[in-house]
Amino acid sequence: MNIYKDGFYENRHQITLYAAETILSHVHNLLPNFNSAIDLGCGVGTWLYVMKQKGASKVCGVDGSWVNRDYLQISENEFIEHDLSKNINIKIPSTFDLAISLEVAEHLPEKSAHDFVNLLTNLSDFVLFSAAIPYQGGLGHVNEQWPSYWISFFENYGYIGLDIIRKNVWDDQNIPLHYRQNTLLYVKKERIKDLNLKKQINDHIPPEAYLIYLNKLIKPGIKQSYINLISAIKRRTKETFYKNE
Repeated sequence: MNIYKDGFYENRHQITLYAAETILSHVHNLLPNFNSAIDLGCGVGTWLYVMKQKGASKVCGVDGSWVNRDYLQISENEFIEHDLSKNINIKIPSTFDLAISLEVAEHLPEKSAHDFVNLLTNLSDFVLFSAAIPYQGGLGHVNEQWPSYWISFFENYGYIGLDIIRKNVWDDQNIPLHYRQNTLLYVKKERIKDLNLKKQINDHIPPEAYLIYLNKLIKPGIKQSYINLISAIKRRTKETFYKNE
């Protein structure tokens, strides 16, 4: 799966750093523990670097031989060299507070999708996951799917997909679109009760819906203007009738 040239990784950390800091801050507020993480398809390890900045003491990154070790943001003993596109089965004798896989699954053959989700759910009760949607486009994308496709696989292992990340980052243009549109948090059903969800309930509507409501208030359409006019004529006619009585 060596599809990216060396230059791709050279600036990858700076390009991704803000997105990782922002999204993981939201995840941090949700999870009961935030001390360890594994990232399948970690690239140079930016997301794990941020985890460590936020206090994680144990991290593990998995990616192929194409990642230039000079650009790694984690130590080499925290990095496992493994090509998931050739062999999805990798033995990691540990579990983590969070498993991460972002924009990786679309690079794996469709026949591996089930086993890849199985691998993630074996590594953690909480999985931060995103994968390219149809027509998103990109190098080496062989299995672009809608979120419902991945949700069904996670459900087979008793995980629920929670759409509680995207609403917090949807309008942040500093975060690459693929993270904003694709990132969900999958949680083992038995662990839902352990999430800190109090801060996630707020008065939130999509900005486009707000603009529609606002437009109705300040700029009625032709039909609405006609209705308002008829109502006004009726009221005026009624007032005139009672005055003449």
